[in-house]
Amino acid sequence: MITKHFDAEALSADMFDSRTALRSVLETFSPWLVEVRAQLHAAIGTGEAEALGRIVHRMRGALAQLRAVRAVGLVRTLDAQRRQDSALAIPPDHPALAALDAELDALASEVTDYLATLRDGA
Repeated sequence: MITKHFDAEALSADMFDSRTALRSVLETFSPWLVEVRAQLHAAIGTGEAEALGRIVHRMRGALAQLRAVRAVGLVRTLDAQRRQDSALAIPPDHPALAALDAELDALASEVTDYLATLRDGA
C-alpha cells in the first residue's frame, strides 16, 4: 500500500521489517494521537506556553519516527510561532493549527487503513 502522509516503508525498515513491531507502533500511535491532540488544543486554549513547548516537542518526535514529513513541518511552524514571543499565545484559529489538524486527520485515517492491510496479511 502506498502511503502519502507517512513513510510506511521507512518505518518498516526501522522495525527490521517486523510486521509485529510495525503493527505495535501503529496501534499505539492512534490512541496517542487522540490524547496529544487534546493536550495541544488545551494548552493553546489556556495559553500555557511551557506545556505547549513540551507537547510540540513530543509531537515532532513521534511524527518524525513515522516519517510524517508534512505533519512534522506543521508542528515546527507552530513551535516557531510559540518561540517567536513566549508572551504571545497561539490563537485557536491560527492557520498552521488548522492545517496541522487537517493533516493529522488524514494521517490518522491512513494509519488506520494501513493497519487494516497488516491485519489482513496483505
